[in-house]
Amino acid sequence: VISVAPGSPAERAGIERGDVITVADGSPVNLSSDFLQILSVHKIGDQIILTVVGEDGSAKDVSVTLAESP
Repeated sequence: VISVAPGSPAERAGIERGDVITVADGSPVNLSSDFLQILSVHKIGDQIILTVVGEDGSAKDVSVTLAESP
């Protein structure tokens, strides 16, 4: 994660700059293109579960409701 917009769904889910998304909607994320492909099958308002690894190495699952990009 390069940046998190204030007030965004990512911020509300607790995602922080420097986190690494390893799983999205049950599918592994190895490249940013993997993440974009997973998102492409969803629409605004869908809720997905992400597994996120923080800079300290701790992993957590977070629920994110998709919204339009600012």
